[in-house]
Amino acid sequence: TAVQDVDGRGRVHLMLKEMENRQARKPIDGLDPVQLRRELGLDDLGEPIEHLELDRAVGAGRKISETLLDFADPLLDADGRQVDENRMRTVLRFATNVWNLCVTEQQQASTDAVTMARAEIAAGQAPADLLVWFDRLVQRKRDSFAGDLRSVGTWSVHRSRGMLNVEMEARLPPPTIERLKAAGIPMMTSSQGSTLDE
Repeated sequence: TAVQDVDGRGRVHLMLKEMENRQARKPIDGLDPVQLRRELGLDDLGEPIEHLELDRAVGAGRKISETLLDFADPLLDADGRQVDENRMRTVLRFATNVWNLCVTEQQQASTDAVTMARAEIAAGQAPADLLVWFDRLVQRKRDSFAGDLRSVGTWSVHRSRGMLNVEMEARLPPPTIERLKAAGIPMMTSSQGSTLDE
């Protein structure tokens, strides 16, 4: 690929910078240039990220709340309704449960957690669209957020000055924490927040 050599990396970096500046980090047709940069393994200066796998494990500098809002975005936009405080809580409760199941799956290298949760939803005679959204979010985690090993701990949604504030606690498994320490990669240990216009 183009990022494997210095010249190609430079061209990709310039292209990404133009996209980032032009769009102010707004996705273009569902493509976020900042997310694309992380997936390509380039830092803000266009250099290869030294510990790419570990950097992705902690979200590559992205807040867990921002990541989860991005992850849940298709569900938030599903019916075109405005997202109020209650709807945001409902969607995030479902999305964080699916996210955490997928992270557990990654840590255990087994699909048991996801398979069992899916069977419980189906057995509980949940609405068909709930099962469809479960499957879509599981696939979205696997396809677009596979390297992120943070699970979501406590979280909250509250309104302040006409905005919805989402705060989330990121948690990492002890083996990942030890690998991060050994590589000298800093970790965010406190809750992180994101704000959305209503």
